[in-house]
Amino acid sequence: MLPKILSPNPIRRLIPAFVLLTALTANCGGEPDGLTPREVTQHFLQAVAKNDESTARHFVTTKSKLLVAVGMKMISLAETGTEAKDKKKEIGELRKDLHALSATVQCDEIQEKAEMVECYLQEEPEARFPLRKTSDGWRVDLFTMIERTRERMPQNEPGPGEEPGLPEI
Repeated sequence: MLPKILSPNPIRRLIPAFVLLTALTANCGGEPDGLTPREVTQHFLQAVAKNDESTARHFVTTKSKLLVAVGMKMISLAETGTEAKDKKKEIGELRKDLHALSATVQCDEIQEKAEMVECYLQEEPEARFPLRKTSDGWRVDLFTMIERTRERMPQNEPGPGEEPGLPEI
């Protein structure tokens, strides 16, 4: 007979199983770990199309999460504002288009040890989505997207979110 301290404890036998189960499911639930840049971009666009802020935030860089929240809030406000009837139809069409376009995402070839890659919509190759490799996997980097959009714009045109004729801050 074993002393009480050395006796088999059913809880102790469950601990390794619990640790293994936790390790196997750690990346489940919308995290982009293990997903290709194309899949991450598709999931992001589909989440935006569904107005699913929580899921959309999973597929962007930490720095971009606030932009997702603000952008989606602005879209929601436009749908419910005083011009809601016209805007709601327009935004509904935009959501359908985004969902359909998500199937056409293409990405540049990922170079060895690359930290960034760009994906784009097949029908609109100028709409480019930079993805940054993070510890969580590939993530859409909206800040880089905005910076690159500004760089491509003529100097005399206002950038996204800027008012014409106002000085930059």
